Amino acid sequence: MSQSFSSNLQNLFSILESINYSDNSLTTEGKKVIKPSSSISRDNGEYTILIEIPGVKKEDISLTINENKLQISAEQRVGKEPFTYESSFTLMPTIDKDNIEAAYQDGVLKVTLKSVRGSFRNINIQ
Repeated sequence: MSQSFSSNLQNLFSILESINYSDNSLTTEGKKVIKPSSSISRDNGEYTILIEIPGVKKEDISLTINENKLQISAEQRVGKEPFTYESSFTLMPTIDKDNIEAAYQDGVLKVTLKSVRGSFRNINIQ
């Protein structure tokens, strides 16, 4: 049974290696660069970004802020082919850059951005 699992896993890697990433990737320095799927939601002045980067180890994910840009990258190897997930988001001036939280679970990176206190409020329409 373990031989069958190993064989299936090897087949999966072969399939992944043959996928054409041309719609959302480019090649630089011998590595494929892939823009991962992501979604953004807002609730009470707090923004949540969900980024799909399956199969990556938490240690291989990097989040950095450069001025008003949040940059996310992750390194991965499928078979012999190395590739990088890269994504960036422009932060609004109301985002508290010192209070960004991130968690990685089940192939999804969750980044929580909070507004600076007092910078967000709902306006009632009369």
